[in-house]
Amino acid sequence: MASSEADSRLSRVIVPALEKILKNASWRKHAKLAHECKSVIETLTSPQKLQSPTSEAGASDAGEPEVSVPGPLHDGGSVEYSLAESESILSPLINAAGSGVLKIADPAVDAIQKLIALGYLRGEADASGECPESKFLASLIDSVCKCHDLGDDAMELLVLKTLLSAVTSISLRIHGDCLLLIVRTCYDIYLGSKNVVNQTTAKASLIQMLVIVFRRMEADSSTVPIQPIVVAELMDPTEKSDVDSSMTVFVQ
Repeated sequence: MASSEADSRLSRVIVPALEKILKNASWRKHAKLAHECKSVIETLTSPQKLQSPTSEAGASDAGEPEVSVPGPLHDGGSVEYSLAESESILSPLINAAGSGVLKIADPAVDAIQKLIALGYLRGEADASGECPESKFLASLIDSVCKCHDLGDDAMELLVLKTLLSAVTSISLRIHGDCLLLIVRTCYDIYLGSKNVVNQTTAKASLIQMLVIVFRRMEADSSTVPIQPIVVAELMDPTEKSDVDSSMTVFVQ
């Protein structure tokens, strides 16, 4: 059984997001999503219901090997969740991010960003990968990328923050078409955003992504140190005047 401490760590990130999704969801249009959210909340707040890979080993011997397949979700420590458990917990966030409704997508993307930044997601995200885990993580990234189409300034920044966290993460590795999708999304925000700060942040994000990707490729390592880029340094004087002087924007 997964430890209560591990469940508490995940709960602090996921449960508040799911509660916001439930609050903003339409019970008619998003009945399935609401049901998924309630189920995950109940699971994470009732740790005894969540089985660990170790406890599932017996089920594997009983003819259910798929249950014990390690998944991308873990607690930041020694506790891992199976692929089935990971999909069950993360699917509501993916579906909420892809709902096309800003108030529902926002808490979902925010939670995904925190999971990546805290190192709770690991593995390779590649839509063309043979591993089910790779395809699942790719669908997670895809759901985040689609949110920039909502046309909201704050969401654009959150998408950029999440995608940069994914590319610079040392536990989550982005490859192939998934990496191309991230680069294209940042480029689309740079070209299409009506907010100059968002445009400049997208530019800074692209620069940092490409730098870290090539540094890792040259070093053949995923743990290359990251050098933060100050967005204000990339802005023209006329652009800087549009930004609140009391606020310094960092991409890191």
